[in-house]
Amino acid sequence: MRSKPLPVAILASLILAGMNEARELDIIPPNEIRLLIEGPHVSGFPFSFRQINATTWDMTIDGGPRAGVYRWEQVERRPGFLVLRGTDSPTLAPFLYRVFADGRAEVNMNGSWVPNGVVRLTVLGP
Repeated sequence: MRSKPLPVAILASLILAGMNEARELDIIPPNEIRLLIEGPHVSGFPFSFRQINATTWDMTIDGGPRAGVYRWEQVERRPGFLVLRGTDSPTLAPFLYRVFADGRAEVNMNGSWVPNGVVRLTVLGP
């Protein structure tokens, strides 16, 4: 299956967004454009999600009792948001994590979405 080429203007804006860490993304780019999501974990330590391929992400927590790398899967991706499924602890069941293009994050651990802070999205490239 062939992927559709991105219009040059969209691709240029995504590259510029990746160069300026403080800039919000206008949209969540297609799967072909890999992302990095960074922010504070509920434990107080920094965490990040690094996109590995179209559906696989690694979550890294940089300290505390939950420190480590956890594998997550992407379950939905639209221009306005993306949704990941996984866990940050071997004792917790998988849950959903939603990130909007403007950096707002939410979690869904028991059937309803609740705010979960603000994160930074950075374009890593194709």
